[in-house]
Amino acid sequence: MKKYNIVNKDQLLDLIAAGVINPKEKGPVVIEAKIWDGRTVIGTFKTKTEKTDGREYMVGDVETREDIFLDESPLIPFVDNMLSTRASFFTVTGTDDMVCSLEWTIQ
Repeated sequence: MKKYNIVNKDQLLDLIAAGVINPKEKGPVVIEAKIWDGRTVIGTFKTKTEKTDGREYMVGDVETREDIFLDESPLIPFVDNMLSTRASFFTVTGTDDMVCSLEWTIQ
């Protein structure tokens, strides 16, 4: 597990946008970040799925086919909501055998 100290929201967005460099890293918790107000943000390998046409597909609240989020703007409403209401959210990055699904929560 990687541990970080985050001093502002921009750094938190950068961390979430980068996700886990190695999606084969041991989990389930792969990121732990102490943020500026004393709370901790956790990134956990976890999959959210939905059924379409009788098949189950991995879905995220925010997704990119890249290995990282090159554009952080889609993450902002989810991070803001997590910071204010403690609501978790899912990110999915990558394609094929390098897909990484993380649930982001705050404690």
